[in-house]
Amino acid sequence: MRNATKRPIAEWSETDWLTQLGKLACQLTACADDAADLAHTCLCAFYDRFGCYPWQHPNSPSAWRWCCHKVRSLWVDAHRQAHCHPHRRRWR
Repeated sequence: MRNATKRPIAEWSETDWLTQLGKLACQLTACADDAADLAHTCLCAFYDRFGCYPWQHPNSPSAWRWCCHKVRSLWVDAHRQAHCHPHRRRWR
């Protein structure tokens, strides 16, 4: 199987999506568990918004852009909340 980053997004499997979202989240946080939480929360938000998962969406590039934006915004929100409430630190 070829590397997901070498294939068109439309050909990504569910595993490829999870891997790539996890890699994106890992760039934002040092903790692997927090990165996994970011990726999972993003997938839940995508499903709530579109009624399907990104790998099921008819426009894969658009789904990827939405997910990238969502992961970053989730991280910003958590980072902002951690600074407002230092005792509730998550996703540094």
